[in-house]
Amino acid sequence: MASQNALKKVLNNIQKEIPDAVSADYIFGITFYRFLCEKINYHLDNELSISNLTFAQAYKNDLFKETLKNSAIKNLGYFIEPKYLFENIYERADNNEFILDDLKVALSQIEDSAIGQRSEDAFKGIFEFVDLDSSFLGESPDERNAIVSNLILNIGTEAFSIADDKNRYSGSQFRNILSEIAKSSKKGGEEFYTPINICDIISRIASIDKNKTYSVYDAAAGSGTLLINVFKSLQVSKVYGQEINPRNYNLSRMNFIIHGIDFDDFDLKLGDSLENPQHLDEKFDLIVSQIPLSSKWSADTKFLKDERFSGAGKLAPKSKADFAFIEHMLFHLKDDGVMVAVVPKGVLFRGSSEEDIRKYLIGNMNCLDAVIDLPLSILMKTSVDVCMLVFKKSRVNEDILFIDSENRNRGFESTSLKEILKKIFEVYENRKEVDQFSHKAGPDEVDINNFNLNISRYVDAYEEKVLDYEDIFKELSSVDAELKRLEEEIDDYSKMLGIPSQVE
Repeated sequence: MASQNALKKVLNNIQKEIPDAVSADYIFGITFYRFLCEKINYHLDNELSISNLTFAQAYKNDLFKETLKNSAIKNLGYFIEPKYLFENIYERADNNEFILDDLKVALSQIEDSAIGQRSEDAFKGIFEFVDLDSSFLGESPDERNAIVSNLILNIGTEAFSIADDKNRYSGSQFRNILSEIAKSSKKGGEEFYTPINICDIISRIASIDKNKTYSVYDAAAGSGTLLINVFKSLQVSKVYGQEINPRNYNLSRMNFIIHGIDFDDFDLKLGDSLENPQHLDEKFDLIVSQIPLSSKWSADTKFLKDERFSGAGKLAPKSKADFAFIEHMLFHLKDDGVMVAVVPKGVLFRGSSEEDIRKYLIGNMNCLDAVIDLPLSILMKTSVDVCMLVFKKSRVNEDILFIDSENRNRGFESTSLKEILKKIFEVYENRKEVDQFSHKAGPDEVDINNFNLNISRYVDAYEEKVLDYEDIFKELSSVDAELKRLEEEIDDYSKMLGIPSQVE
């Protein structure tokens, strides 16, 4: 597998030629196309090995064509003719030939071959944003061909070596591509990529005491990175998600397919989870999410009659949809389920309707299990501080566990992020109080604070210093001696100047 530095170099080469606003669409789309080509080649070559034939050789025989196509669609969910495989397009690009027309056919064949199959929802419109006629790529066909050819050649390097039958490399390589593009994004990529450290801690906390097959859901799926991490880490029967951004929706489907998750094992929908929910009849064992930062919603009064939001009697404000997402996902959580969400810290203390919603979730539902501060700047480039909330509908205890891991307070500067997250998990798993790190607050304590959940109100980060009186007396004696010396010096200067002593 190629190094991360090699990957960065390839991505930089691509992004120099294609505007940043659309370069990710082409990088993800063409990388996915390459993966699918290598996957079908690998599968059919293995199937034909007993006949000492390759996919390309066998497809020249009309007797094999229909059988090969049916086998690929049945086992892989799609088909593409050998002529349009990535390796052949790559060779033509390397020879400076015109490739755009054949590349369009290649992408269309993949989508069209899935129509009417169980893979149809997974592939429908998946290459929508790989627009090979876009003016972003150039004004003339030749200009666009030159850019796309260079893109093909860069993605064809060893840095993008991603295929084998078990997807051993493909998933991690695609994740690396996601990570690097998220880092280079002006926004930091939070809208589509959840850093792997956050994915890991969410998966671990969500899975405590879970020992059966279960379903998992994310109302803001992004690229699907978080859902995939949970799927790979735990014993999950099916993954559900919804994503409002069409680009991210396509990306999440690519991500699931590249990670080898079967079409029957994921159900991803396009649309606004709050305004147009696609899984209203479903309840889930696990719900995980990195709620979109600074998201807005209509807050239409009709939602006061919506079962998802009616309990609190108030709606989350238009400009801050955080609690709308929390309530929506709690509606979908099974009674014995667990929900873990990364949210802006503002949800802990903002007033007005958000205060009323906090009172309802804590005072009426008793479903907030923990408030966990996350280390500063864990979300790449955003300046928004975030925390993690853990919810359980059927809680045995009434207290709320507060964990303060903000590293500027307690000498964490030299501690790795991995170690901090490890400590968070250990403290949460054992639900224990640690001086200056965690505290269990009972209902009365939360009530006294008017349901303000600001972590500093519950975890005392002040480091009490033990006074050494002997050292203090020594320091005072030293100060007295210095003061006496200065007085004598001032008296000498006064005598020299012939003025009364300035020392009283």
